[in-house]
Amino acid sequence: MITMKNVARFISCFVGNVLVGLIVITVPIATHAVAFQFDTGGGDGYLSDEYPSFTIVGNSWGKHADGEIGTYTTYSTTFSRHGTLVFDWIYTSSDENMGDYEDVFFDPAGYKLNGTYYDLPYNVYNDDPYEFIGVIASGSMNLSIESGDKFSWWVLSTDDCCGAATLQVSAQYAVPEPGTLALLGLGISGLVFVRRRM
Repeated sequence: MITMKNVARFISCFVGNVLVGLIVITVPIATHAVAFQFDTGGGDGYLSDEYPSFTIVGNSWGKHADGEIGTYTTYSTTFSRHGTLVFDWIYTSSDENMGDYEDVFFDPAGYKLNGTYYDLPYNVYNDDPYEFIGVIASGSMNLSIESGDKFSWWVLSTDDCCGAATLQVSAQYAVPEPGTLALLGLGISGLVFVRRRM
């Protein structure tokens, strides 16, 4: 049987749930400051500007710290809060080393998350591997980050000579506002209170 009391309960329940949903949806996320550290790995790479918009220039003619060939130029941090890392990237190379088409990437670039290396998905635009100069690739990444995650961007010079690779990055690290859960709790408490009054 439909009664005014039942109608009132339905309306209060519906309105309460909508309000809780709106509270969660409309509370913005905040951009969180992150401190990064740059490391040349003993090569002659360098960092231009700083996070959130920066350029990593890899090793060109430097020597690896332990005398071996293969130098990582890195920009690293450890995240202190759960959040989302979003970044746009542009990769270029001026490495003039010779080689087969399959071996043309003497200076790859990518990111490292908790000890695992990931290459960025680049493609050769020029069919001639001996003219490997210019913009090679660009793209966007969206990564879910947990508190304590260790992260870095890197450029690897596999030959330690013949020109450097460059990784341009524009990044943003967003975390949920602390007030989100508080507002959600307030909305739920209000809903419970309204239901009890009914």
